[in-house]
Amino acid sequence: MSLYCDENILIKDLDWLKDNQYKAIILDFSEILSCEEFHARIKKACEFPDYYGKNMSALSDCLLHDLEIPYEGGCVFVLKNFDLFYMKDKEMAHDILERLSEASRQRMLTGERLITLLQSRNPKFVPDTIGAYKIPWNRHEFIEASRIKAR
Repeated sequence: MSLYCDENILIKDLDWLKDNQYKAIILDFSEILSCEEFHARIKKACEFPDYYGKNMSALSDCLLHDLEIPYEGGCVFVLKNFDLFYMKDKEMAHDILERLSEASRQRMLTGERLITLLQSRNPKFVPDTIGAYKIPWNRHEFIEASRIKAR
């Protein structure tokens, strides 16, 4: 997982991933206003099966067993404007990140790459740790002053 503020930097890194055979799943959280809307959008974006249960346990199961990840590259989730959703429902937002992080670790054991990129308009956005892991800013924006200066 990595944090982004500047959308141009995010696009540049995302273009590199796509050029290297990564499938991109982009969710814009400025358009997701509820738990139900999140589950509907992720089901469609990931092409989860009809039996997707629209809850967090089903999300974990489908991320581990039903999400198709290209062998040559990988899969990248891009969660745009994630800070907006985080401010509305911190508990669910944190749970989403936990599930994506766990799926990433589990998929790595079989050689599959699953990456999550979080974009925030707020240059001071700092989500809670995931497990014992603090989500870092990307290599271009790891210094707070560079994020604030770009605004």
